[in-house]
Amino acid sequence: MTTHPSDVDVLLVDDDMDTCALMIRILRARNFTAEYVNSGIEALAWLGDKRPGVVFLDVSMPGLSGPDVLKLIRNDPSHVGLAVVFHSALDAYALNLLAVQHGADGTLLKGRYDVAEIVAVVKRWTQPS
Repeated sequence: MTTHPSDVDVLLVDDDMDTCALMIRILRARNFTAEYVNSGIEALAWLGDKRPGVVFLDVSMPGLSGPDVLKLIRNDPSHVGLAVVFHSALDAYALNLLAVQHGADGTLLKGRYDVAEIVAVVKRWTQPS
């Protein structure tokens, strides 16, 4: 796994404010640095200035969908090695299938909020092996 210096541990991209508030609270309570944006366009602009350890990317958003944003990230040489985890309320099978089809680095189900799972995913991408 290629590592790069990170400005923050997690960038959360989600159009649901309640999801953002809860995830940010969970992450910050475990001493991770985390920021959020509410659209794919905002995510791409944010990524132009900063680099997170991992991006939690909602699959279903108005405008640019998660898969659309991921394609743009993967086609930008400045984002080589950036970990992107699809984050969605889809069922696990559908979410995993989308992740494989689009080249996401992992998945995280919305709504379950298994804190240990969230912490493990963030640590995988932000802490050296």
